[in-house]
Amino acid sequence: MFNGAGPWDKSGGIKADASNSEAKPHFIFYGRRGTTDDTPVGEDPSKGAFAYAVLARAASVYLVNEGFTPYAEVLFTYDIGGQGIAETNVVTKNTSEHSQDVLESVIKERFPSNFGEVVDAFGLNDPQIYRQLALTGDYFHNRALPWNNPEYVKNVVESSSAYAKRA
Repeated sequence: MFNGAGPWDKSGGIKADASNSEAKPHFIFYGRRGTTDDTPVGEDPSKGAFAYAVLARAASVYLVNEGFTPYAEVLFTYDIGGQGIAETNVVTKNTSEHSQDVLESVIKERFPSNFGEVVDAFGLNDPQIYRQLALTGDYFHNRALPWNNPEYVKNVVESSSAYAKRA
């Protein structure tokens, strides 16, 4: 183990572990056809990985269902303990009439980026969500899950004053 912060502190632990993945920037991808990460499996809403995977999935659902593009993969980069999403990237495989900048702006302007707002917007503290996941094991097709339901996602965008659709 490498400790970039120096010697052990008085409690017997290290001050920081530079080799710990929780201390490095992370990226989350969740597109129309699933995820390239195992974030839904075994994660809980106190972890950024699950919350941002849900948000990326919801953003891809929104872009497709609102006619911005017929195909969308959304990628977020965030820092553990940071202020939310650091970077947004949308991959459309050249299927959209809209530029990359426009698609990224739609997400930035209409969706929450703060961890707590994401958890609240998609009800990630609700045990019913996890019951549903346990029953079906389907993270990215089951419309009973808020991030897969186009109407729910649209409602998140339209009803929240913190990140509502802006002119």
